[in-house]
Amino acid sequence: MNSKVRGMVGLSIRAGKVAYGTELVKKAIRSNKAKLVLLTQSASDRCQKDIRDTCSHYNVEIIFDDFSDMFYQLASKDLMKVMSINDEGFAREIKRLISQL
Repeated sequence: MNSKVRGMVGLSIRAGKVAYGTELVKKAIRSNKAKLVLLTQSASDRCQKDIRDTCSHYNVEIIFDDFSDMFYQLASKDLMKVMSINDEGFAREIKRLISQL
């Protein structure tokens, strides 16, 4: 993952504008806090389906890529498979940076 994307996700983590893990991300989506969801390719099929269905129902954009290393480096969470960005500005910038890759 691009270092600029990594930096922007790191800023959103430090600002406290993220939710980690399937249940907390689904809760953020349902409460309209989640503006963008990052889902790693190594997530289980069940996790992927749960997150995709919830995002689809609540019209939240989801980016599916290999985020595992980035999640571990930024949040020190080895088994984390999904993260929501809960700030419109951070989400917009992360989407812009990923679209440039």
